[in-house]
Amino acid sequence: MNKLITQAVDNIITELGSYNPIELLLRQGRLRYSDYELWRSGEQEFICEALMGSAKRINTLLDTAKDYALQLNLIAETFEAHGWQGSKLNQLLKFCPDGTGIRTELLNTQYVRSDSQPQLDLFFDNQGVQLANDLKLALSDRNATLAEEKLNQLEHADPNHSLCGQGAQLLGALQPLQQQPELTKPEEELEYLQQTLVPVAKDALTDKARDFIAPFWRRLADNLNPEDYQPEKPQLHPAWCFEQILDWPRVRDNILKINNWQQYPPLFASLSHAYYNNDQRIDSIQILCDYCWIHTQADIFMPDDFASTRAWNRFVDEELDEIWGQQHFPAWLILQEPGLNKNIIANEAAPDAFRLLQALLKKNEGDDQVEFRKKLQQAHAGIFAHFLRQI
Repeated sequence: MNKLITQAVDNIITELGSYNPIELLLRQGRLRYSDYELWRSGEQEFICEALMGSAKRINTLLDTAKDYALQLNLIAETFEAHGWQGSKLNQLLKFCPDGTGIRTELLNTQYVRSDSQPQLDLFFDNQGVQLANDLKLALSDRNATLAEEKLNQLEHADPNHSLCGQGAQLLGALQPLQQQPELTKPEEELEYLQQTLVPVAKDALTDKARDFIAPFWRRLADNLNPEDYQPEKPQLHPAWCFEQILDWPRVRDNILKINNWQQYPPLFASLSHAYYNNDQRIDSIQILCDYCWIHTQADIFMPDDFASTRAWNRFVDEELDEIWGQQHFPAWLILQEPGLNKNIIANEAAPDAFRLLQALLKKNEGDDQVEFRKKLQQAHAGIFAHFLRQI
């Protein structure tokens, strides 16, 4: 069983208390949150049409996650999604058309802990639980009118329910949001989101919290200047806000708007993650290589790409991070995966050893290659030795 998938499922269960396949697809870069919102808003008919990757890959990913969830003794239950607005408002949404290669049951089934399903005997208690669930759904669907109605009913049926106070707080934030006022004090809004609204939403709505909170992060991002990056306050930049809701294209676009963004080491990790989760693997690896060449003394970030992570682990196992330095990891990477050689572009900071190795891997046998071998051996004997082992 794939460890990366099982670890991702573990993380989802730890954070949300249950496993949801849509959440996994979002975190694995198989679904853009912006496309998910289009589906929930009724602007896209089927969610499966927005998934990135072949049907076989998607099915394998979700099948593995399902099998692991069952191994953990989680209980399967049907997952339903309702439209947020327009002609699809409150209507059940469809996951896949008939005859599609992606199996619908892998998308519309979530897995919950048995202890998260209350055992109820009294109708009064059951009514309170049902109203609480209805309130959570209305809030995550951003339906302020329905949420107010369900909150009033819950306060009448079960005034001591924990969601009464939290629901009122979330509803109080949602109602003015829909008027889309301009933020005059972004720093105060950021503090409010981080210290108050996000924690309450996560506690009250669990796996539905992102759907509720996303428009708040988007509003904050829209009121920030993408060209103004403050390294001491990175959260006050649109890219950071969009990263909170997994809107990877917007993360990428806003980082690239920063003048000379390459001088800030933390941005490399965010940009690399954004590229990878936007189905741009080569661009993601290029950013990793650029980082190794430019910021040779900064701590490296872990790439999302499995092959690159495995190459880095081997690099560390052989203590080459200490012997060679991380500026030579890109050379090691193209030795481990020669197919990358034609895609990675050496920037101005790239060591001569990388350029020579790249040239050698592109050349055929002949006098020219002999000369390049001599130059590589002089530039970096260690890389040259590993090159000889590869041929």
